[in-house]
Amino acid sequence: RHRFRLIARRMGMVLTVAVVLSGGTAAWSVYSSGKLAKWQQQAVSGFWQMTANMGFNLQNVYLSGHQRVDARTILAATHVQNGQPILGFSLTKMKERLEQVPLIKHARVARVLPNTLQIHVEERQPAAIWQYQGKLQLIDKEGVVIGAMKEKEYRALPLLVGQMEPRHVQDFFTFLDHAPQLRKEVASATLISGRRWNIALNKGIG
Repeated sequence: RHRFRLIARRMGMVLTVAVVLSGGTAAWSVYSSGKLAKWQQQAVSGFWQMTANMGFNLQNVYLSGHQRVDARTILAATHVQNGQPILGFSLTKMKERLEQVPLIKHARVARVLPNTLQIHVEERQPAAIWQYQGKLQLIDKEGVVIGAMKEKEYRALPLLVGQMEPRHVQDFFTFLDHAPQLRKEVASATLISGRRWNIALNKGIG
């Protein structure tokens, strides 16, 4: 009798292990086939759609701070559409996408529940015209390229010539910030060997 109980107990342990192993194998099969991720995505999407049906869906987008960058460019960078769940997208990722737009330096994004998105942008200010390899491009004080030089209104900006990195531009404007009287007279500056600047002044003094 004691022997029978011992055998039964061992059989029970074997069956338990078999069930666990078979369950683990099935779970791994689901995971490895990608079904688990698909089910999870469907569940999340269903939840966000439920919140949208309750009234938490995007109906209004308010923009502020933009002057040169087109509103359509800003809206395209948000990757959102009217009527979609307002809780179903990442504001952090949206901010990152907005700040990848060349003219946008900083962006602030906020939800105003139940259905409004507010976006405020700080634009980059053209500080110089960069001439290199036959191209004229507008850059800001950080050396970030804003776009091609097209508007005549920027012709008064200093012309920076040569191959350079953002740090060179930053050092140049740091130098000018400490010499405000000189800054007004700078017509152009050419970077030589990445080390020194040849500066031409409006008054013809170099």
